[in-house]
Amino acid sequence: MKRFLGMIASLFLANSSHPTERIASEYVSIDCPAGDISLQLSADQTFVMSLKYWDEKTHSHTRTETLKGTWSYESNSLSLQTSSLVHYHRTTTTMKVGDRVGNLDSLTWESSAPRTFADGYVLVERGAVDDLLLSATPHD
Repeated sequence: MKRFLGMIASLFLANSSHPTERIASEYVSIDCPAGDISLQLSADQTFVMSLKYWDEKTHSHTRTETLKGTWSYESNSLSLQTSSLVHYHRTTTTMKVGDRVGNLDSLTWESSAPRTFADGYVLVERGAVDDLLLSATPHD
């Protein structure tokens, strides 16, 4: 099991140390109080961004808002084209879980015209977050 976790950690490090090699992936919010934002950038340069609204009283998602369109990427700048034009800048976000620290591939929101539900939030690459959480989980 420890060998398996070591392999996961090494894969994580390989992904986070070369963020410019790949952009098509799934990105998620880790700080949106309204719910869960996800952005799926497909290799065919289409995207789906959704916000699943969280209800604290029922402890469940109550509705989903979605944007779909095309994306383009150049010089660490991501543009999403739909009924809105949304711009992100590709960066690295440091995240700590227990004694584990990861530098995660992330997208920092820059602007939207008109405004969207995702304005102001940083999105991190889902696989890297999952790897960090797994590596920080105690195993026997």
